[in-house]
Amino acid sequence: MRSQLVHIFTVPFVIIAFPASLFAQTPDLVSNNQQPSLSVNVENSATRTNAPIAQADGVEEYQIQIARPYEAGSIFNFSTRGTESISYAVLQNGQEIDRNQESSTLELQANVTVLDVNLDQQMTRVSFDVVQSKLTEGETESIPFSQGTNILAFVQDRNTIFEIDGEVITEDLEGILSVSIDLLDEGGPSDDEVFGTLNRQQVGSSWSVNSEAASATLDNVEPQDISGSITLNNVEDETLFISGLTNIDNGLSPFLDQDEFIVQSDTTVIEFATQLPIEELDGNFDRTTSLTSSISANHRDDSQLRLEMVYEASVSSQLSSIQ
Repeated sequence: MRSQLVHIFTVPFVIIAFPASLFAQTPDLVSNNQQPSLSVNVENSATRTNAPIAQADGVEEYQIQIARPYEAGSIFNFSTRGTESISYAVLQNGQEIDRNQESSTLELQANVTVLDVNLDQQMTRVSFDVVQSKLTEGETESIPFSQGTNILAFVQDRNTIFEIDGEVITEDLEGILSVSIDLLDEGGPSDDEVFGTLNRQQVGSSWSVNSEAASATLDNVEPQDISGSITLNNVEDETLFISGLTNIDNGLSPFLDQDEFIVQSDTTVIEFATQLPIEELDGNFDRTTSLTSSISANHRDDSQLRLEMVYEASVSSQLSSIQ
């Protein structure tokens, strides 16, 4: 059912993947030879304190630090639910002549042990001890990972590798896990670099996504093709409530054979909401991210032949410290 991922783009709190199946299902129409590369390294901002500072008018301002530091040996309870769906339609003279759709949902609960971190104290190697899991594909339910299964996840050449008992897992299982497991730092721009701000913020304040940093991770996507804003919605019980919306144009077009298609529209919308402790050393979180990508293109030799594809993904995850 699932195909190997051809592109990974780090967005706030989640790794969004465009599966090869998004294009491979139309082999006579689409070329997927081009694979964007992640090629930018950025430095995290200097260490800061997240304690609120009261201004002269009595309004408190908070430091926003999205990427939290972790230590090797830390153990967390991790639960996640990731859903994705892929659909495409071929239309002739406005009439649908072919359609295909598939969807899957992974629910996973595991105890996570941090095995290694990088210089920025971001996780690069973790171990998952599965408590329970369920995979739903269409009307079919299965247990992809039995209780007690140990999954090792680590970064290699800016990709996340998953192993069970020393063996790299199958492509189908890799695709399933990649939608839901977003804990590892794969070496691209940090969440703070792209979505954070160096300025303290009041509740209700918003700031812009760093389009320059974001575009550097995507081939053929210019800074002007990326826009978005992040908002500090509330602070309650020592917790920051943050949400954001990001729009990306022309993110999928490079995958299409430009000699065969003329792209009419190509949009991606990313929405997220997260709860983060004010204390910057606290790595607990509760977050939800959704993405919708759609592309419409006409065939160069027949303007009445149109291809429409939509990829949707949503992930809800919670990480809480055990020790």
